[in-house]
Amino acid sequence: MTNTLLPSISAEFLNRMMAGIAIERVHVSVADGEFCYEFE
Repeated sequence: MTNTLLPSISAEFLNRMMAGIAIERVHVSVADGEFCYEFE
């Protein structure tokens, strides 16, 4: 998780913060052995 989940979510949080886009929640799931993220 440290090398896959956290860097991807952190990068998206930073990008959205710089763009002024609020994030209320993140949904994480697994499909075909890969993490999938959905930001709201």
